[in-house]
Amino acid sequence: REARLSVQEIIREVSRALGEIQTEPEDLERLQDKLAAVQRAGRKHGLDCNGLIERMDELKNILRSLTDGSDEVISVRKEFEEVKGRLVPLLEELTSLREESASILDREVTNELDKLGMKGALFRTKIEKLGNSAFQDIEGDINLSMRGSDRVEFGIRTNIGEEVHPLSEVVSGGELSRITLVLKKLQVEEKGIPTLIFDEIDSGLGADLGGVVAERLRDLARRYQIICITHIPQVAALASKHIVVRKKVRDGRTATTASVVSGETRIAEIARMLGGKGKLREELAVELLGGVKSARSSVG
Repeated sequence: REARLSVQEIIREVSRALGEIQTEPEDLERLQDKLAAVQRAGRKHGLDCNGLIERMDELKNILRSLTDGSDEVISVRKEFEEVKGRLVPLLEELTSLREESASILDREVTNELDKLGMKGALFRTKIEKLGNSAFQDIEGDINLSMRGSDRVEFGIRTNIGEEVHPLSEVVSGGELSRITLVLKKLQVEEKGIPTLIFDEIDSGLGADLGGVVAERLRDLARRYQIICITHIPQVAALASKHIVVRKKVRDGRTATTASVVSGETRIAEIARMLGGKGKLREELAVELLGGVKSARSSVG
């Protein structure tokens, strides 16, 4: 009897506890929807549950900064203004130095081109402000590139009565050769470079200008070591050493040889550069070399 009473009491307590549990169908459906949403988010972002929690925290921080970030915006704007304050004087100084240097460069290049047979040529350096803004939505925008706030372009007038146009649009091969020679000359004078290499600097030049370019190269050779690849006999004749480069096919393969020529061999090579063999060409070669005696005693 006591056991039955105890069991009945336990049944009543269990029934009372079960009655307190709410198992409404809509609660289960809501939990299933939430689980499905979590699974979709995980697939979308390629994250597990822990990764989704971290991502959620990041997004909350972003939203918080958008809502309460006015202080950050003010701080960043203040930093921009400080940077501008330091940058503007440097840009103005750079522009001023460029304008000063451009004036000197234009004068020197123009003078050198006149000596190289380009009478009436005028070299000009154009300096203008860039058009792309580096600081948006800030009063007094600054336009910048890796080289500052200026755009620099070389221009030239090759004949009197013409306008100055960009260098890349108007020069011929011969003119470009002479301009390159001048710019290299000025560059080495500024930087003190000991050796200059000219790879067919006389390309596109006529025979009448070959001697002019040769003289300018010889002037440079008094102060610098000049290595010049040329097909113009006037240039080759003024060199202190004349090296002939030839290609030959041996056993089915191309081989390159280089040899120093002097004396009669050099006269023959200069004659070849003048158009081939023949007494007249050999006499002209001797004249270019400064006479038979000097040619034979030449080192090469």
